[in-house]
Amino acid sequence: MKQLVFSIAFFCNAVIGFAQTNFGIASFTVPKGWQTSDQDGSMVLENIKGREGRCRIFITPTQNNIINSTDLHMQTRTNLSSGMYRYSTSFRSITKTDVNDILIFGSAARSGTKGESADVSYFYTYTNGQQSFTIQIISSSAECLTTATAFLNSVYVLEPLTNAKAKRSRKAAPAAPAAPAPMM
Repeated sequence: MKQLVFSIAFFCNAVIGFAQTNFGIASFTVPKGWQTSDQDGSMVLENIKGREGRCRIFITPTQNNIINSTDLHMQTRTNLSSGMYRYSTSFRSITKTDVNDILIFGSAARSGTKGESADVSYFYTYTNGQQSFTIQIISSSAECLTTATAFLNSVYVLEPLTNAKAKRSRKAAPAAPAAPAPMM
């Protein structure tokens, strides 16, 4: 009986610990031990324990626009990217993924000058055909990238918002691009 009660309690804690958070059409799991805050309408996730070095994730509010080309991704990245990052202007440096009609564009950049320790920024745009949002990951360590990869794997894109109610699209396949490769 004790084992049954313990198993049920463990399962409930696991479910509570991995609950999805909705923010517009974005649904994701906040990494364990991280805090969320609001910064000019965007959701900011960051490691409050600091063991992973600089590690922040910015999620912009849902916009009623469609980002369906590398040009639009680059324009959005220029307008919304926080920090002084040098993104490549080559279209080949931008990845494009299409998962169940969800378009995801991704690109990476570094701050600082060549040869010095620098933060890395990964910038993603997600579009469900009617609305879009962006995710920017700022990292200074490989440990942060491990957590960021788990975060990206938890991201789902919901159907377009109508009447302020969101629902999962189809089977809600994960809409995460390939894990970011360390740029260190």
